[in-house]
Amino acid sequence: MSTATPTTKSAKSGIGGAPEPAAPAARAARDRWTTVAIAAPALVLLVATALSTAPAARADTASVGAGAQLYKDKCVGCHGADGSGSTPMGKALKVQDIRKPEIQAKKDAELAAAIANGKGKMPPQKGNLSAAQIGEIVTYIRTLAKK
Repeated sequence: MSTATPTTKSAKSGIGGAPEPAAPAARAARDRWTTVAIAAPALVLLVATALSTAPAARADTASVGAGAQLYKDKCVGCHGADGSGSTPMGKALKVQDIRKPEIQAKKDAELAAAIANGKGKMPPQKGNLSAAQIGEIVTYIRTLAKK
């Protein structure tokens, strides 16, 4: 009489030659870990990107706010709240509409120089404002561009 030895099934090869999990629960667990392994680095990259740009966005917002206040104090009398120059003083002095594309196309340094040194009938602000304050006004002027 011969005794038969039970035969074992050979494991099927899965990804990378690893044995395929036998049960659906094991497959689901592997899939979850694969998802975590892919999603975790993406999440870290997303958070790092957000954190690296957040201070700059806050600085720009602060700069625009400070520039708006300085513009209100120093420029609105002639240039108007909207930058159009349509105030009585602005009309009398024939100031330019600083929202116009040709003004907005000027480099920041050109606008800063006009504010610091004056231009035409516009008085120089070099002694009244710091370079940083003039920069804040330029930043604010950029927000007045015609849409």
